Amino acid sequence: MGIFYALPNLRVLNVSNNNLFEIKRTLFMAPGEIAPLELLDYSSNNVKVLDDSVFCRLKKLRTLNLWLNQINRIHPRAFLGLSSLQTLHLQGNKISILPDDVFANLTALEKLDLSKNNIQKLGLRVFGERILRKLIYLDLSNNYIADLHPLALSSMPFIKELRLRRNRLVSLDLRMFAPLRQLQLLTINENRLEEIDGEILDTLDRLNHLELNNNRLTFLPDLKSSQNLLQLRNITLEGNPWQCLCLDEITSWLNGRHVSYARPSSAYFSGRKPLCVVTPMDKCLRDLQETKAQGIVESYEKI
Repeated sequence: MGIFYALPNLRVLNVSNNNLFEIKRTLFMAPGEIAPLELLDYSSNNVKVLDDSVFCRLKKLRTLNLWLNQINRIHPRAFLGLSSLQTLHLQGNKISILPDDVFANLTALEKLDLSKNNIQKLGLRVFGERILRKLIYLDLSNNYIADLHPLALSSMPFIKELRLRRNRLVSLDLRMFAPLRQLQLLTINENRLEEIDGEILDTLDRLNHLELNNNRLTFLPDLKSSQNLLQLRNITLEGNPWQCLCLDEITSWLNGRHVSYARPSSAYFSGRKPLCVVTPMDKCLRDLQETKAQGIVESYEKI
């Protein structure tokens, strides 16, 4: 029998900031019973493993806080039964592998935070094949993701905020963004991106906030020909080895659209760090292989 079985009306349980090292499925109710919990805070403990069906009796749970544990292994069916779960916090753990279909049954999920883990790869079936119609917020920032399957996010067409900051992405695939037609905020700053395909920008017609700073971008597609990004209001650019002619074109387009890009507090906009590289070309060079041959990134890094 679970230790909380004598509290049949318990809706909120906070056991955070202890030294708890495991979660058992029998912890909350007697076998066969359904727990009435709606919020469970198990954060800041020492849990390392999420076992098979460990939360299966928490069918009414809406919020599950598991941040700042030591979680390094998640069973593919760990979240089975959480049919009402809306918010799942897993940030600040040691997760390196996400099993196939691990989030597939969370059909009520609205917000998922996986930031500050050790995730290196996001496979095709992590979120399953079923459409997660409620999911609007996904945070994968501060990981080590270098391998992001082009269709990994295809089950979340209604997502509005996608955070991929501080990973190891070198390129982006059009197939990843094509289903994300509701996306309003995208952070892909502090990666290793060298190029962004113009067709990707054309799919983001509802985007109003875009963070591109601190990548390895030397140019963007010709924005003058773009029929989208009509909702864009904020963008971050600094910390990229832009060709100065390309940056001039970008900022001219942004100024014409009244898009905010300059951050006065930034070292780049206060003159302490370079914003771009002067090149011998008389136009913005939009060919990645040619920019590599010109050594533009290396020139920027020497400034």
